[in-house]
This record gives sequence, structure tokens and C-alpha cells, in this order.
Amino acid sequence: MAGDHVFKRLIAPEEIAATVMFLCSPDTAMISGLVVPVDGGMNAIC
Repeated sequence: MAGDHVFKRLIAPEEIAATVMFLCSPDTAMISGLVVPVDGGMNAIC
């Protein structure tokens, strides 16, 4: 399964958490209506 991904590994829970923390931070005050795929690059090759 990991070999099917662009990065040849599965995403770690910490990486998903880091994305969530970023999206909840003040740095994203001007971001709205955005979908951020956290899928190890699978969205890019489909």
C-alpha cells in the first residue's frame, strides 16, 4: 500500500495534525473555502 504513494510511505498522524494546526492558526486568517488534500500526493497523480 505505501508503495502506491508518490512518497513511497504512508502519512503519519503527526503530519495530518500539523496540517490541522496550521489551518487553525492565525496565519490562515485570509484563507476560506479551501480544500487541502493530505493524501501523500495521490490527488496529484489521479
